[in-house]
Amino acid sequence: MHLQIHEITKTSAQKILLDDLEWKCSQKGVYGLLGDESSGKRELFYILSGYTRPDKGKIFLDAQESSIKERKSKISYIPPKLSFYPDIKVKEYLEAFVQVLGIPRKKRAYRVDEEWAYLNWKDKENYFLHQLSYVQQKKLYLAVRLLADPSILLLDHFIEDLQEEDYKEMEDYLECIQNREKIVIISSANLSCLSPFCYHIAILKEGKILKEGILDDILDDLYQVRLLEIEVLSEVEKTKTLLNTELKVNHFSWKGKKFYLNFSGTAKDQFELLQKLLESGVPILRYEEVRSKEKREFLKLGGTAVIGDD
Repeated sequence: MHLQIHEITKTSAQKILLDDLEWKCSQKGVYGLLGDESSGKRELFYILSGYTRPDKGKIFLDAQESSIKERKSKISYIPPKLSFYPDIKVKEYLEAFVQVLGIPRKKRAYRVDEEWAYLNWKDKENYFLHQLSYVQQKKLYLAVRLLADPSILLLDHFIEDLQEEDYKEMEDYLECIQNREKIVIISSANLSCLSPFCYHIAILKEGKILKEGILDDILDDLYQVRLLEIEVLSEVEKTKTLLNTELKVNHFSWKGKKFYLNFSGTAKDQFELLQKLLESGVPILRYEEVRSKEKREFLKLGGTAVIGDD
């Protein structure tokens, strides 16, 4: 599935909600949409899922202009809050919704069994909903929406109330969903909520995409900082002395012969720092920029970018 948003405009009471918006999700994956309450995230989700019409513009699915009817069948909008009946058994909940969604009778049992297999809950068939953890309830809610086999899921501030210890379980499930050739778009006002799950991020401001790209590049642009890891064979004290004199090294820590740097320079500055260390006689074993997963730890430790609240 490929999604392209072309020149989408939406106004309300003379206020511009979306302004000639252009955005493309060209392959399966989990995408993040970052923006505050006035950015137009929710209005975009409503248009994509067929709840409202744009004033202008087109939505393309697999390079074909889509109708509202088509979008309603292929794109599923998931609101922030869950709505459950706690005293129903988990698998019975899926069986109830497979009828509500209008799935043909011959396919119902197959679709329930398929989504149950993706959940991988062999020991929970007789569980009641209230016996599930909160992240498991969220996964079940997604499984219900997946019964209709949409190509795109829109998660509206859906993961913001998860606890950090639940991130891995949700990340694994979202990865399973994307591996089924689906697109997942998660909206949030907080980058630290998106970074554990999304590789691609788009920043929406006042109805326009302000910036988009892979997570690492977005972090570099937002924080104007690179996280470097340097491992030396020896000369630890000399390395500390040299780093202390570098203006672009904001701060650093070390453990044994490994150094971790908060570095505000460019790629060229990185190279010049490496050259300076080598010319000063520091034997370098490893010198590299830390990438996404480790940058998530940086976000948890105080590098949180809050864009606002919806």
